[in-house]
Amino acid sequence: MKIRPFRSPSLPSLRTNDAPSLPSRSAPTSPVQTRNLPPRPSVPTPEQLQAGKNNLKPTDYGVVHPDLQGIRTRRDSGQAGHQFADFTSDVRHSTGALMSQPNGNRLMTELNGRTQAVNPGLVGTQNKPLTVADVYSGRNASIPNANAPRYDGTYAGIQKAYRYDGTPGAGLPSTLKYDERFNEQNPGARFNSLGHESVHAWRNANGVAVSPLEVSPRRNDPLIQNNPPIVGQVIGHRAHMQEEFETVGMKPTPHTPNRDGWAPNENLIRQEHGLPLRNNYSGETPAKVNELTGNINQGLLDQRSWATKMWDRNPEPPLQPMIDHLEK
Repeated sequence: MKIRPFRSPSLPSLRTNDAPSLPSRSAPTSPVQTRNLPPRPSVPTPEQLQAGKNNLKPTDYGVVHPDLQGIRTRRDSGQAGHQFADFTSDVRHSTGALMSQPNGNRLMTELNGRTQAVNPGLVGTQNKPLTVADVYSGRNASIPNANAPRYDGTYAGIQKAYRYDGTPGAGLPSTLKYDERFNEQNPGARFNSLGHESVHAWRNANGVAVSPLEVSPRRNDPLIQNNPPIVGQVIGHRAHMQEEFETVGMKPTPHTPNRDGWAPNENLIRQEHGLPLRNNYSGETPAKVNELTGNINQGLLDQRSWATKMWDRNPEPPLQPMIDHLEK
């Protein structure tokens, strides 16, 4: 059998742009044709790598559920890329658990549905989508699970998240803190923490949350200014607890955009997942808060003059107008 001569292939050289032939088992019948290769790009210097890192966007957006484009995880400046990926994965898992049951699904769907309403006149982009809720890791926060409205820095701006004198506000988007380490003994129940903060976000988005005293239109009311600081402190504490009691489900939410009267709360989520219901918030209960409020009311009534007491034997509790302003 006649063996045909073997033609060696052209391979790029590490040092030149020529392509020399490799030794063959039999001599080629013709010279190997060379070809020109494009120059190899230079390796970035350490300075260039650092500059590239510095130019990276400090925040990214992560999708928590395909049906909830207005609810995104956000990357903070101290979070490495792999940490943000792990965090987003955990939030997706918790969101999926919430979406798997009717009340959690309705909570997240209605919250997402407020995205455009709380961003009036704005148009989102792929790089900067409109959101109704931005979820950040609370791993290093002083309060690892928390919620706050996003606003323009003015009193009129933040007041949109709250109801006053029985009238809901226009609504605001929220920033959530969610600790992906929370409840490590039972990580399967961590979704409930996200659910609680999402209830706050739903309330902010629909303008039915209970306002802190310090940002309310009556923050400088004579009742506050003309009495000892304890009066304002008790009113502020009561407002905070009222918001938490309604969020947990220990007290009803008096306003809702839904015709069927439905409003989300944590205990609804707990119930549909077989978790025990909460009957207190950090040890506080409505009865305890009412007792504290009653003590302040009685103290203020006792300070009245003898003539005033005789003239008005059935006075309205002094704190009631402010309570109605914030809670009605």
